[in-house]
Amino acid sequence: MQPAPDNAQLGQQVLKLGTHRNNRRIWLDNSPMLTAAGFFPGLKYRADFVGGDAVNGTIYLIVDPEGKTKVSKKTKGGKLLPVIDINSKKVGLTFPAAENITVTYYSGQIIIGAAQ
Repeated sequence: MQPAPDNAQLGQQVLKLGTHRNNRRIWLDNSPMLTAAGFFPGLKYRADFVGGDAVNGTIYLIVDPEGKTKVSKKTKGGKLLPVIDINSKKVGLTFPAAENITVTYYSGQIIIGAAQ
């Protein structure tokens, strides 16, 4: 799934893949980018894992009222901020050779790929 041509990129960042409890972990807490993309605390979304195993794949996070995952939250300075925490074996299988990832924000969608 690729972003629609009329869906302009809102921003991009390169992050290090983390590890938590022997699984690879993606931690997104850039609240200006998350909120610009429409990912607010409590919002449901789905995560589509594409490719992986032998070569690095892609993860698509898509706003979906029927999604099985919710955007988490944290409080900082009295403000409620969105957090997306993906900690599973699927992350390691999707990015077997990556240490860093590129996170690209679009309205209603976040695309995560291996950093070049």
